[in-house]
Amino acid sequence: MGGHTHLIVFVSMFAAITLISEAQYILPIFKHEPSKQYYTLIYIGSATTSSPVNLLLDLGTNLTWLNCRNIKSLSSLRLVTCESSTCKSISGNGCDGKICLYREPSPFLLTNHTVTKTDRVVQDKATIFSTENGIPPSLVSFRPFTFSCAVQKNLQGIAPPISGVIGLSSGELPFWRQVTSAFNVIPKFALCLPSSRVGTFYMGATSSYDTPVFGGKNPVPMTLTPLKIDSGKYLISPTSIYVDGIPLSLNPSLLEGSPAQHGGSLHRTTNRCLQCSCSVYWFIIISLV
Repeated sequence: MGGHTHLIVFVSMFAAITLISEAQYILPIFKHEPSKQYYTLIYIGSATTSSPVNLLLDLGTNLTWLNCRNIKSLSSLRLVTCESSTCKSISGNGCDGKICLYREPSPFLLTNHTVTKTDRVVQDKATIFSTENGIPPSLVSFRPFTFSCAVQKNLQGIAPPISGVIGLSSGELPFWRQVTSAFNVIPKFALCLPSSRVGTFYMGATSSYDTPVFGGKNPVPMTLTPLKIDSGKYLISPTSIYVDGIPLSLNPSLLEGSPAQHGGSLHRTTNRCLQCSCSVYWFIIISLV
C-alpha cells in the first residue's frame, strides 16, 4: 500500500454509552480495475461450511444483499419473520405471508434508488478479521448477520467477481452497524480505498486506525475530510472549487447544504465522481466556456 494514493473516508456516530475497546474489525478492500468498482470479502455460514463472498461497497444501501446461491451450504440460514423487530427496523421492508422482504435498490444511481427486486431477508453467521494494538489480524465471527438473498439478474452492472452489495448507509442495519453492535464497540467505520493492491475497511476502535493492515508494512499518508449526514446520505461540504489550478468565484451558499437544497456534494463509493448541485454544476460549465 505504501507509495500509492488512497482516499480515506471517516464516518463516526458515537453512542451514548462508554465503549472503551480498542479492537478494530477489518476487511480487505479490492479494486476491480476494468469497472473501477471497490469490493470487500466476507465469509458467510458455519465454521465448517463458510463461503467467501465478494460484496460491492455502497454507502447508499441500507441492507446487504447478495446471490445466496454462492453460499456453499444454506443449512444455517434462517428466514426473518415479518412480525420481528428486525424486519420492522429495515427501511423498505415488506411481507410475503409471514416472511420479511427487502426491496433491493440499484447501487449505480446518483440520486433516488429504484426497486429492482423484492427478496427474502435472512440471517446467518458472518466471519471477519479483528486486530488490536498492532496484533496480526485473526478471524472472528458473529451471529446473526442480517441480509437479503437476491437472484442473479439483480447483479446487472456489477463486476463478475462480485456477488452482491454490502450496505454501508447510516440506516438501522448496515453491515458496519451490525458488526459494531455485535462486538459492543463504538459505532464508526472508515474506508481506505486502494489505487492498487489492497485497501482496508475499518470498524470500531476508539482512537486511531492501524495502517496498513493488508498488503504491506509501509505507512500510508492520509487526509481527513469531515462528512455530514443529510436524509440518510453522506455529504461533504466543499470550501472551494479549482479548475486547472484557478479558483472559481463561487457564492459560498452554493457549497452548503445538501444537493437537494442546491448545495453540498453527495459521496458514493459506486460512482467515480461526486454529485454536486445543479447550481454548482452549471456555474462550472459556464466558467469553462
